[in-house]
Amino acid sequence: MTVARLEIAQAADQHGVTGWSWGTTWRPSCPNAFHFATQAAAGEIADRRQMVEAYGIDPTEAAHLAGSTHDRDQAIALLAAVGYPIALEGPAPEGGGTWEQVTEAAAVVVAELWEPISRTAVALLIAPGYSLPGERVVDILRGGEAL
Repeated sequence: MTVARLEIAQAADQHGVTGWSWGTTWRPSCPNAFHFATQAAAGEIADRRQMVEAYGIDPTEAAHLAGSTHDRDQAIALLAAVGYPIALEGPAPEGGGTWEQVTEAAAVVVAELWEPISRTAVALLIAPGYSLPGERVVDILRGGEAL
């Protein structure tokens, strides 16, 4: 996957509760299906970590608040379409993997990249329109300054 643009936006649910939502526009270029699935899982893992570290939210509550299935479901559907099945429960299907394997790998990646992920979040919050081009995201992830 090649990131074309990363952005955040405020969104309100049906009860009027306002929150933030991330959006990634990407160009398909990821030759490894497992890496694509790992990327899909990483957002939720990073959200949970941010809630716990920045706001002191209990990890169980953070998991509930950050929990969503849209990235997971999209990754599973896209990868099944190209012949890489991912099981939500139970053993890995022939030629595929499990969502547990995916989330474990994503947790390692998020931990290793936490500082640049945090710098990218800061850059998004100060960017005009809360939007960054992919080249800028790559620069930050490689050590560039957020400001």
